[in-house]
Amino acid sequence: MARRLRIHHLTGILLLVLAVLSPTIIHGRATTSALSMAAPTGSVGGVATEPQRQGAVQQAGGADGRNVAADGSVASVEAVVAAATITVSPTTVAPGALITTTVANGPGIAGDWVGLHLVNGADSSYLQWKYLNGTTTQPATGLTGATVTFTAPAMVGDYQLRWFSNNTYARLATSATITVSAAAQPTVTVSPTLVAVGGTLTVTLANGPGAAGDWVGLNAVNGPDTSYLQWKYLNGTTTQPATGLTARR
Repeated sequence: MARRLRIHHLTGILLLVLAVLSPTIIHGRATTSALSMAAPTGSVGGVATEPQRQGAVQQAGGADGRNVAADGSVASVEAVVAAATITVSPTTVAPGALITTTVANGPGIAGDWVGLHLVNGADSSYLQWKYLNGTTTQPATGLTGATVTFTAPAMVGDYQLRWFSNNTYARLATSATITVSAAAQPTVTVSPTLVAVGGTLTVTLANGPGAAGDWVGLNAVNGPDTSYLQWKYLNGTTTQPATGLTARR
């Protein structure tokens, strides 16, 4: 009886092995069982050893841009891309003055554009706008950087320039606040105000527009502007200077 039990037990083991190795049917195609009884070379219990893992990661690193340290750790390599910027000069201007705008590190799309806005205004409520070629005609090719000029609005207040992408309102960058303030009015002061015939008058000018052709005339109080008795440019002569002056004494 004992011998028959041992044979029966052995038969059970053989049946178990055959069941493990027998083919299974997946979607009508015969395959061997997914169960593997032998661990692969260079592994312990079916788990890859450290040299294998490093090798596998290094191989993968060539495809996904990862670096592997000596200890097998993985470090991702990220490209550093400079952010788009927009700078303005000056940041305080008089109405009608020029604002120089410099943009850099853009995507270089032909439809990129810059708009002048009130600080709290909507993106769609621009007062002036230009492409990066300085006009309202789209260029044939894009620019990643440029210098564009705008004219300060007549109304005093706080404004900003916004850089948008490809004829949309997708904002790339926003400038610092530009303050448009009322320009000081030009003034003329004289000293002395009581002089003898043939005496000398000292004239002080301030807050002028700075044009080279600005000039000063000596007129009778009730005389028309065209009836000046003497006149000079702000350089103190009757020869126009090469550049203007905003003040003179």
